[in-house]
Amino acid sequence: MNKIIVMRHAESEGNLKRIIQGITADFGITLCGAKQCESLAKELESQLVTCTHIISSTTKRAYQTAEMIKKTAGLPCIIQKNSLLEEMNAGILAGHTHQEAKALYPQEYDIWIKRMDLDGIKEAEKGNHLQARVLAFLIQYFQNEEYSDLIVSHAGFIRSLINTVNASKRETQIHIPNCACFVLYDVWRYIKYDVIKEKTHCLILHVKTADAQYIIKRYT
Repeated sequence: MNKIIVMRHAESEGNLKRIIQGITADFGITLCGAKQCESLAKELESQLVTCTHIISSTTKRAYQTAEMIKKTAGLPCIIQKNSLLEEMNAGILAGHTHQEAKALYPQEYDIWIKRMDLDGIKEAEKGNHLQARVLAFLIQYFQNEEYSDLIVSHAGFIRSLINTVNASKRETQIHIPNCACFVLYDVWRYIKYDVIKEKTHCLILHVKTADAQYIIKRYT
């Protein structure tokens, strides 16, 4: 059966200190985070045992989470790092505690806590760019006959990923606490697309989501 198990990283030192991390503030996971990983790996043992790949964001908090899951579940596959799985760039909010961000940038902070597209935050990643990253990651599964992967990423990326796969609006709210886990089957089932070009070494798709349109390429 084709599926990806998508999970958010465990509690990090940044989460504990209430710091908006984005992609610039990179903390490792806490002792509590390590226990979250061990508990989740045991809970999902029957799902994880079928995984053939573990793919992680390059951040310390995500990679350490992947390592803990791999160790606890006894998975033989290596961990692959993929920069497409990074968290959204939080722009001028990154590195600040929530208290600081609220005081310094109240309008931008309101966008952040409402989990909206970050277009209104200076230097932050646009919603279209984030969704384009999601599709660039998902294209590896297009017409893939069989896959069962564990994906370790971040709340913003995961929200965009799930909404894209389900053909929902990007800003549809999803509760994604640390170590939250979602199993997604046949990830291209609801995504609307047209094949523009398909040759041995090149695939080009015109993808229509609930929010925008994209041209996505895959080279093999």
